[in-house]
Amino acid sequence: MTRQQMISKYAEVQECTREQAADRIDAFVTVLAEGLEKDGKVNVKYLGRFEVRKFKSHQGYNFKDKQCMKIPAHNVLKFIPCVQWRKELLHKVI
Repeated sequence: MTRQQMISKYAEVQECTREQAADRIDAFVTVLAEGLEKDGKVNVKYLGRFEVRKFKSHQGYNFKDKQCMKIPAHNVLKFIPCVQWRKELLHKVI
């Protein structure tokens, strides 16, 4: 689902204009990003937990050049869905 599709769906469900829907979705993303920067974790009820995980620098292997390379320290964003959502999505036969 793209951002525009999400805005359209939100506007339809909440019976508001597309501009209002865009503002609300952008506000949610902004608050989420600020929370991750400040605390490193954000819990959203009925959705799940977002957290920043830190990786130390380590050795890797470049298969294209067939040489070892150093991978610098970096952060990764991880999402862990809530238990009910996990049961519904992961155990659904598609």
